Amino acid sequence: MIRWDDRQPLQKFQVTVGHHQLTVEARDPEQAVDQARAQLCDELPRLWDVIRQLDRQRFEVRPV
Repeated sequence: MIRWDDRQPLQKFQVTVGHHQLTVEARDPEQAVDQARAQLCDELPRLWDVIRQLDRQRFEVRPV
C-alpha cells in the first residue's frame, strides 16, 4: 500500500546541529531531521546515544 507522503517528491535540506552541517534528501523537515540523525550516527558511532536524545529544536533545517 502506498501512503500519500510516499508520493511527495524529495527535496534537499541543509541540516545544522552544533558544528555539523549535513545535506539530506527528504520529503519534509521532520524527515530531514530523521535522515540527519541517521547520518550523524553513522559518522559518529560513539555519540549514538547523545545524537538520539537531542531535541528536534536543536536541529536547524533549511531547504536548499
